[in-house]
Amino acid sequence: LQARGVNAYAERYLYLASVGFVLLLALGLRWLRVRWPQQARPVGLLSGGVLAAFALLTLAYVPAWHDDLTLWTYVQETVVPQPLIHSKLGDVHLNAGRLDEAIPHLELAARALPREFRVHNNLAVAYAKTGRLADARQELERTVRLMPDNPVAWHNLGLVSRREGHLDDAIARFREALRRAPKRADSHLELGRTLLQAGHPDEAVVALEEALRWSPGLEAARRSLVAARAAAQGP
Repeated sequence: LQARGVNAYAERYLYLASVGFVLLLALGLRWLRVRWPQQARPVGLLSGGVLAAFALLTLAYVPAWHDDLTLWTYVQETVVPQPLIHSKLGDVHLNAGRLDEAIPHLELAARALPREFRVHNNLAVAYAKTGRLADARQELERTVRLMPDNPVAWHNLGLVSRREGHLDDAIARFREALRRAPKRADSHLELGRTLLQAGHPDEAVVALEEALRWSPGLEAARRSLVAARAAAQGP
């Protein structure tokens, strides 16, 4: 059953691998025409019929490959239920901003894959975007237990803590993210913003300068740096 499910969406990788087989088949047909020229017409008609049949099958199958949503919806409808399918559908809906559709799929995947970092992180993002901050925190804390060296979960925990009003905790979380990924410009940016919000403009200036050091085109960091410098200079 597992193999059947995988084949439903892994066949995309067969296209290039099929070229050799098709070429071999074409050479075989050419050899038949040379070997038995009197059979050239029947062989040609048979080949044309097979080609037409496969062309029609391809046209019928094209809608399933229109985009990621149609692909994974097709897979879900045609194979036995699998957590990976729900994870992929959840990702597709999440990336498209369809949070109400994303959450049920990600919840199913998270229950079936309790140690899968990416599923829990994406579920936390969906929860946070719908205002379910306590649920988001729970998923992110599970995520950092699974992969304590991954900066993404620490960064997201910082964002959730700040939205909850826990600025000191948010600062600590962003610093944990930066301890694991010192060049992560967005973590420097969010650390600087949070420090400024917490009343530490001098430290915010340092963090925001680091954000611009690693991403000079980051306009949000540039705007926040202007505000932090103004706050540091006082009235």
